[in-house]
Amino acid sequence: MRCSPVALAFLILSVSVGATPDTYGHAQAPFTNPIASPFETRSGFIWEATNDKLRLDIGMETDLLRGECSDSVNSWTLGVGMQTWTRLRSEGKLKFPVETVDYWFGLHAAYGSQSSWHGRIRLAHISSHLADGVADTTATLHPAPFVYSREFCEVIGGYPFGPARVYAGATVVWSTQPRTSSPVIPQAGADVYLPVSERIGIAAGYDVRLIGIQGVYRAMHAAQAGLHIHTWNNTGILLSAYAMNGRSIHGMFYTESDSYLGVGIQILTQIL
Repeated sequence: MRCSPVALAFLILSVSVGATPDTYGHAQAPFTNPIASPFETRSGFIWEATNDKLRLDIGMETDLLRGECSDSVNSWTLGVGMQTWTRLRSEGKLKFPVETVDYWFGLHAAYGSQSSWHGRIRLAHISSHLADGVADTTATLHPAPFVYSREFCEVIGGYPFGPARVYAGATVVWSTQPRTSSPVIPQAGADVYLPVSERIGIAAGYDVRLIGIQGVYRAMHAAQAGLHIHTWNNTGILLSAYAMNGRSIHGMFYTESDSYLGVGIQILTQIL
């Protein structure tokens, strides 16, 4: 496994900056993660009902540094995150062979205010690997494994409109294997959060990005809507319905398409 600049920076920052107790209580971060984007850190599972597969997400994200600007309106954060996306195949009797796992880790910085313009930048590494769930009786993997690795910078900005937020940005990939992928991935979307009570609300989002392979761009559409339950401090549970259509999120199947409807649950570490 090659050592990337992002991996080195992640290691240095993780060692040199220790976590401190959260002194901000229930204060919102300057940039909340897009609800429907499949490439945000989250923990939970999605049962892909229309193709009988299961997606298991295991991730964490934390702000190592946080501060307020002199105008007492804008704030900033600097932190780290890591994530795995795992696709499992259902074979009944609670057996779910693992087909593929994608690993992501990186740094993020955010600036702005929830009531005005806000943005985030991420530097990250992602790689993808096949698992024994795609092996035949001779232990041969199908499809054949290959190296899938990317280092990228993602820049995204958003603006609120009442209970909604629109956002747009792009991912710039500066190092990639295979080299058939286009280096720029435009992205746009919208979120909405409608409070029902102090701790319960309805959350929904839509995210679309254009992904090019060998010069041919196709969209990846992701939509999500569900019930958000604020549990304690900055944590919550999101019970959602999901829809995915377009380029696969899994690197080992990046030339293929995902198309499914699903239901699932997420554990959130940000207030919506």
